[in-house]
Amino acid sequence: MRIAILICSLLTAGAAIADWTPAPMGRWDMPVDRGAAVRVSVQDGLALVVSDDTAPNNNPGGWFWTVDVSDPYAPVDAGELELTGVPSAIARYGDVAAVAWYHIRTNRGSVQLIDVSDPTVPTTLSEITVFGAPTAVVWVPPYLLTGVRGTNAGIDDHLLIDYVASPSTPIFAGTFLLPYATTAMDLDGSTLCLVGDAGSLASLEWLDVTDPTDIGVVESYGTNILFTSVDAEGDFVHALRPDGAYMMLELVSGEFLTFRATVDLPAPATGLARHGDVIYAAGGDLTVIDVTNPDMAHIAGSYAAGTAVDVALTDQYGVMLDAGGFWTMPLYAVPTPVTVAGFTAVESNGIVTLGWRAERAAVADFRLTGKGEGRTWMIDVGGNGSGEFSARDAAAPIGRVTYELAVNNGERWSLVGETTLDLSPPAVTILNDPYPNPFNPRVTVPFILASPGAVSLTVHDTRGRRVATLIDSVLPAGGHHIVWDGRDEAGTVASSGTYFMRLVVGESTLVSKAVMLR
Repeated sequence: MRIAILICSLLTAGAAIADWTPAPMGRWDMPVDRGAAVRVSVQDGLALVVSDDTAPNNNPGGWFWTVDVSDPYAPVDAGELELTGVPSAIARYGDVAAVAWYHIRTNRGSVQLIDVSDPTVPTTLSEITVFGAPTAVVWVPPYLLTGVRGTNAGIDDHLLIDYVASPSTPIFAGTFLLPYATTAMDLDGSTLCLVGDAGSLASLEWLDVTDPTDIGVVESYGTNILFTSVDAEGDFVHALRPDGAYMMLELVSGEFLTFRATVDLPAPATGLARHGDVIYAAGGDLTVIDVTNPDMAHIAGSYAAGTAVDVALTDQYGVMLDAGGFWTMPLYAVPTPVTVAGFTAVESNGIVTLGWRAERAAVADFRLTGKGEGRTWMIDVGGNGSGEFSARDAAAPIGRVTYELAVNNGERWSLVGETTLDLSPPAVTILNDPYPNPFNPRVTVPFILASPGAVSLTVHDTRGRRVATLIDSVLPAGGHHIVWDGRDEAGTVASSGTYFMRLVVGESTLVSKAVMLR
């Protein structure tokens, strides 16, 4: 067993600075013959992108992509699907993506429901016909709400309501007429916030969608300002104006609307995302706005993207879409005092366990990376809610490995811990316990080879029947891991139950067990 300890000094975040510039983490490029990207969504390590691919003869069309961003430093193409019209909005719930598109020549709108349970083969489940031009979609499970702009006589601006408990057979559940054409909407609990264009007057409205088949108006305001993007947060609304400004509005005591903050942007923005008290606005460049104190809202930094059109966030990183693809990048964090007391790394049976103590910190405040054999990888961080943080690296290569712990102190990522271990092959090959266990739907199987050689790793059921082959190749000595996605060799989702991981190396056979719970 090897152990390395580094005592970290006290780190206290200072005030926000105005020249914060994120360093992009990874890049995904869209095929050059697929038009221009327009919208992005990211969730559970999967980014969804849609593009406007209107042909030179003005025949509308578009594309839908799935991109694996489980490692944000190295986004990987997963799958693609052609769309019949120009996409305007995208929203995901579980394994289903809803893509709204419109075909101006046929005056046909649609919400296409796409199965992304297997990202490598996105498959259309059904299409919901929209009478008018769909502008925004929001999931209120098991319902899907679509904002629709009326396009000719007899088609009014409205909210389309569909029951989609079975995405393959959506059921029309009604419409809710609106006095404006929805330009954007956002769900805040059971309240739907909408902004819209009513011609000479713009609208800001809150609807109670506790029961989407019986929608009620909570508050409604006419304004002289049109908004193109919106994020609702209780009594606060974060929105973008088409002339190039961010605004924060507050509903005071449910009686009147007040404008709390206005920040002029370098260029009109079309995409808005919020992470706590930080606003990301994509329009030409990516602009980051600190609204911790609404009365002193200010630009905290920006990234010169040039053609940024949309932005989506996770707890760990952001995805900034431009016309030709997207960048993944670290998140800006509002300054908070973070005290890091220690950083340890212990190796046992080829698995490196890391830990440290920190006060007033969340898992998202830390970034842990490993470096070795000329590559860099990210390691998931966990916390117990009491200031103790830990991580496990089950696939470190043989040789010298360096671990770096960085904290986001509100200005930038700062290195607060670093330690190096010299890892040598174990005396015998080791098959470690799969994790997580139980699992649904993916499980990681780690193992360490004592020497290079031919390796076979297969999954078997309780009757000994082979379910899937994970590895059948020659591998070098050292740590390895493979992820089983819970599917058999025919691509069918395996049922709940106990499965055995069988590792064969030379004349040695090792077995571990994992339980799938669906």
